[in-house]
Amino acid sequence: MAWAEPGAAAPNPFFTAHARAYATSARHAAGRDLARLVAQVGAGPGLTAVDVATGTGHTALALAAAGCRVIGIDPTPAMLAEAAALARERGLQDRVEFRPGWAEALPLPDRSARIVTCRRAAHHFTDVPRAVREMCRVLAPGGRLGISDMAPEPGLGDELDALERLRDPTHACAWDEDRWRAAVEGAGLRCLAVEVSVEELSLEEWLAPASPDGAEARAVRARLGALAPPLLAALCGGDPTRWRKRRMVLAAERPA
Repeated sequence: MAWAEPGAAAPNPFFTAHARAYATSARHAAGRDLARLVAQVGAGPGLTAVDVATGTGHTALALAAAGCRVIGIDPTPAMLAEAAALARERGLQDRVEFRPGWAEALPLPDRSARIVTCRRAAHHFTDVPRAVREMCRVLAPGGRLGISDMAPEPGLGDELDALERLRDPTHACAWDEDRWRAAVEGAGLRCLAVEVSVEELSLEEWLAPASPDGAEARAVRARLGALAPPLLAALCGGDPTRWRKRRMVLAAERPA
């Protein structure tokens, strides 16, 4: 998952340290947003797909399982190594290739992919508009872009970002669905669908891969304990031992 400007000296140590946890995470390996993303981009046999900030490859492998030939791009070697291992375990190594690269400077030719996806990663990007332009650049005419990411409710973005940074220092900024729609349409794509769902989690599930007993968890609990009741209700349903993960799946098409 991209986390800094292209050309940074080394991948983020957070993802290096937690690569195995992401590889074995059931919530990253599946989830409603993954199924909807694969469906919305029209994944199927013979199509070329690029998965941006692929991490340990769960989305790339889902596209490959649907018949696509996939290139997964990520800057962290430890994440790519886990992705390649998962591809071999699932017998998909002939359909998917993993390459190092940044979302903001994709190492791919113009108009080279029928499908471009980015799942649960864009909130780590330091320059989302630049990443969107890159994804649009490699998308072929008539091709589809699929984005899945956390999406704050209106007016909650600042508080959500603050809490996310306490549990995960790689978090940059989460965009709501209106901002995403404007970004892809501003890049010349036609928005086809925007779906939003809410996943109810325990606080420990949301904190992962951070330890529920570590410094990150203590900082999160302290901030939640200081929230006004309306904010706590919106983020946790009023229960600081719970978390409401609001997710967006957006599909857009590059005009032919």
